[in-house]
Amino acid sequence: MENRSFDHILGWLKSTRPDIDGLTGTESNKISATDPDSPEVFVSDDAIFVDSDPGHSFQAIREQIFGSNDTRRSPAPMNGFVQQAANMSETMARTVMSGFHPTRIPVFTTLANEFAVFDRWFASVPASTQPNRFYVHSATSHGATSNVRKDLIRGFPQKTIFDSLDENGLSFGIYYQSIPATLFFSSLRKLKNIFKFHNYALKFKSHAAEGKLPNYVVVEQRWYDVPFGLANDDHPSHDVAEGQKFVKEVYEILRASPQWKEMAFLITYDEHGGFYDHVPTPVTGVPSPDGIVGPDPFYFRFDRLGVRVPTFLISPWIDRGTGKCLIICLCENFVLHAYGDSFPPILSGIRILPPFDVLMSFSFPRKSCCL
Repeated sequence: MENRSFDHILGWLKSTRPDIDGLTGTESNKISATDPDSPEVFVSDDAIFVDSDPGHSFQAIREQIFGSNDTRRSPAPMNGFVQQAANMSETMARTVMSGFHPTRIPVFTTLANEFAVFDRWFASVPASTQPNRFYVHSATSHGATSNVRKDLIRGFPQKTIFDSLDENGLSFGIYYQSIPATLFFSSLRKLKNIFKFHNYALKFKSHAAEGKLPNYVVVEQRWYDVPFGLANDDHPSHDVAEGQKFVKEVYEILRASPQWKEMAFLITYDEHGGFYDHVPTPVTGVPSPDGIVGPDPFYFRFDRLGVRVPTFLISPWIDRGTGKCLIICLCENFVLHAYGDSFPPILSGIRILPPFDVLMSFSFPRKSCCL
């Protein structure tokens, strides 16, 4: 999913999950982060389904986290969201401080209460969509800090989780609803991978029902409105209700599959999209995955993370109301631990991550909830 912070989506869930680090209603940002007398904008629970698109460029995120261009403060103050938004429009400040009441997003509320929700899952890089998506599949953005069209067209050369799966005799499949974003990786453009891509509407439900889903599945969202369906990726200004329907559909398809008892289903967001989050993003002790330095003018060293994002882990092997796990999002870890330590990581730094199997608490699968 795309462009929503943890507090924006799940911050107000604290009313039913008091164990998570959510919102109390006292959190705020000043219109001027450096002026102690500046007016404040407080968090609210009145977010709407179709909303404006806040700033989420590298420089906008830097201002949101630090309130200025000075990135040396630790812990990160998280005090520049309103300031950055107010420079975009008069109404944007309230937009970025708003969140959803749990009753407004019933699918996520139910999944969070029934399964595992992480309240320490941070975007891998304080930048926009594609750099963070690259981390999910390859544990690095190969120096990218923005969505540069010519670079995306040329393709990115780094080794991916899909390459590692293939090398170890494990299958994978990508179910797409728009042009697959995974095709930004050069290796996935090879002819041998052509049958790894499947039209979601035509194949996902039948593959699941027949027990033919591969070892590792990526379900991509519909990135934009088309004649046969609205965008369902949650990227503003797309309708969050469409995202809720999409997540429900995927969950119900998987739950009905004969493979369900063998599954772990991860839902996450690429980045926070400019929406407020109160938990300081890690700015120290973050290892660069490959030593590559980002382009001018920022020359980012990939030594701090992005803003916290909503993430769920769903499985019949997970107890109700599980969560609170520190995660630095280099996501090949999930498959690394699912298939054992003999499965080689893409990058050595990936082993800083905790395994997910500690969340699997049952000796037999439980009956899962119906959404």
